[in-house]
Amino acid sequence: MAFTTTDGDTSGASAMRVEQGRELLGLKAICAYLGKSENTVRRLIREQGLPAAKIGGEWQSNERLIREWRIAILNAHINSIG
Repeated sequence: MAFTTTDGDTSGASAMRVEQGRELLGLKAICAYLGKSENTVRRLIREQGLPAAKIGGEWQSNERLIREWRIAILNAHINSIG
């Protein structure tokens, strides 16, 4: 897992680290990470803001961005019922 510090240091000298996340290249990689079908992933991108973009004809995303998106969706759901 790749890490970098908030000041961009990757040497490990700084104690505060920020996870960068693995790049997900291609719709199949995004689907595999989420455990969802291509149709479901496209719907999540379109309707719920799943962080992915088509760049140069290829879908791309990032594990960290997806985890943050999932947490935001979950928090919004929790706040709406409680």
